[in-house]
Amino acid sequence: DTEFTKAGDYSAAVVLCRDGARIRQVAMLRTRSDVETFTDQVIRLARFYNGAVICPERNSGVGRHMIRTLRRRGYQAIWRNKDMRRLGITIDEAYGWHTDAASKEMLVSDTQAAIISSTLEICDPLIIQELLDFSRHPSSRQRYGPAHPSGHDDAAMALMIGVTAITDNPPQNDNLGDVEDERDRFEEALAILQRIGFDI
Repeated sequence: DTEFTKAGDYSAAVVLCRDGARIRQVAMLRTRSDVETFTDQVIRLARFYNGAVICPERNSGVGRHMIRTLRRRGYQAIWRNKDMRRLGITIDEAYGWHTDAASKEMLVSDTQAAIISSTLEICDPLIIQELLDFSRHPSSRQRYGPAHPSGHDDAAMALMIGVTAITDNPPQNDNLGDVEDERDRFEEALAILQRIGFDI
């Protein structure tokens, strides 16, 4: 769950470990920092946990910037949406989780099911508290959020995105990253040639 802030909401990352049907929350990062710093922190955390797959929330420019920063840092294990991947479209649309009213319903439903079935183990008390405070708001555009205006849901959202990503749409081994890398390098080279006066 990504935010660009020094005050207000946080950016949060949750580490999940899957063993068969069971999912265990093993670590959390929650901070107020710029996107470059947060991305570097997430990379260090993911590498510590055996090169974990990172699933950024890509709604905002911050989330898309994080995806580009991950790739620029050479981190290849980025979660990709299988439906978007089949379309062969842009990196911003293929990588990460997009949260809207419909997908938020999916996050809530998947997490509720995992809790009710006792297949999800949550170790961090802050995440538990945010989940307890997480409420439905019929008048809100995305329908769910903290019960109180001063509340936060960043850790809860990071957990729910992870639960859905790891259960309903696991990462696939394909060469989209390589194709996107080649496309990016081609576009960069083309821009350089045009800047130095080549007529292309």
